[in-house]
Amino acid sequence: MRIEGSALIVDTGGGRPFHWSDWSGWSDWSNCRPELTINLAPEAAVRIAQSASRASLDGQFSAVAIDADAGDITFDGHATALLLSGAAMRARLAFDAVRHDEVIRLTGRMMDASLKFLVPTQISYTVEATASLVSSALANTPGAKPEITVKGEMLRLSIE
Repeated sequence: MRIEGSALIVDTGGGRPFHWSDWSGWSDWSNCRPELTINLAPEAAVRIAQSASRASLDGQFSAVAIDADAGDITFDGHATALLLSGAAMRARLAFDAVRHDEVIRLTGRMMDASLKFLVPTQISYTVEATASLVSSALANTPGAKPEITVKGEMLRLSIE
């Protein structure tokens, strides 16, 4: 772990290959994952770039960007920009406030996403997919913000 400028860098991969002797003392698979809890100032920006990521974010952010081949993401709070991309992604996203400046971009080959707005609001959304199942309790209002764009090959999207 190190600080570079205003960024906290957490390196979760080693520079040497895994060897079975490294396994001694590990009692189960749960010891094989890094777990990090960070308290950030409100409106901080967060970027996670990892091959596989399970992240739970709770708070008020300026921007959240997550890029993972496989991801399981839970978000509760607010972000002006929320960008998720990956090959296989599950996302449970709940916005507790709407400022009408939000941009949400979800991109993945296979995606299962739910978006929940805890305050009734107008939204605009675009879905580009080879195969999709989209369910929205909120009307699509062109030009409104939050502005939601979802792209993928196979996706399931729920908006409420």
